[in-house]
Formats: sequence, C-alpha cells, structure tokens
Amino acid sequence: FVSLYPITLILDDTPSLLSPSPYCKFGPLSQVTDGTRVLAVRNGDAMLTLITAAGCALTALIAGFVSAAAHDPLTATAHALAVFG
Repeated sequence: FVSLYPITLILDDTPSLLSPSPYCKFGPLSQVTDGTRVLAVRNGDAMLTLITAAGCALTALIAGFVSAAAHDPLTATAHALAVFG
C-alpha cells in the first residue's frame, strides 16, 4: 500500500462496482472505492456512527468536494472523509 497519512491507497483486489461513482463507508477506518482503487482514511471516530445526521453532513461535504474536483471523485471523496474526521 501507499500511505499519505491519513489517506492510504490499498493495492489489493477490489470488487467491481456497477457505477463509476465512489462508494464509501465511514468510521474509525473509512474506506472509499471506485471499483478499481481503494483508499483508506484513518482519522475517523467510532462515535460518529452514533451521531444523528453525521452521515447526512458527510454526504453534503463529499458533494462539495466532488463538485470542486469532478475529474477525480475518488480522491475528492477521500479528502472529504479526512476533513470530516
């Protein structure tokens, strides 16, 4: 893997997706994939999964990042996760 703390590129096999849009799950170790690459963001907090509307706020932040960097939505999503914490 290649590490740019807190974002890590994992070079393992990744399941293919039906959509070119990134898929992410978040928590203490958040992961984002586009079906080819997987990025891990290691600065999350388990408590965020218990906070009402944290996912909605994260989705809005991701939308802003992706709109600013539409040429690379995977990296934009990973950076939004890193900022969100």
